[in-house]
Amino acid sequence: MNVKPEKFELIIDEPETAKDNEITKITGRDVRIDIDTLIDTVCKEVGVSKEEVTRRTKIQKYSDVRKAIVRISDKYGSFPNCELAKKLNLPPSMVSKIRSGESKGTQVVDEIMRKIEQKGIFQA
Repeated sequence: MNVKPEKFELIIDEPETAKDNEITKITGRDVRIDIDTLIDTVCKEVGVSKEEVTRRTKIQKYSDVRKAIVRISDKYGSFPNCELAKKLNLPPSMVSKIRSGESKGTQVVDEIMRKIEQKGIFQA
């Protein structure tokens, strides 16, 4: 049985000494981004609205943006399939297919991902 948390919470501990206050490099999945922020940022970069992407449609342009969002979220955050599916108005099985590579991305998906990575909008 999968239990998902209602909200993600960020807890910041106060440093005990001045040395503990130094900034340390955070790598990989230690950095958490919000799903809505991710969707909004990708939509802005591609030039489509969030409503267009979350509308239930098979138009290739919007489908490619959704696939790019799922692939980027897989790389820069670890969101549950059901939560991501709910935000993108997709069946959870489709999110699983995109993540597993069963649903192949087009050249446009790769281009969107390359554009996001080159701009360094999300840091891994």
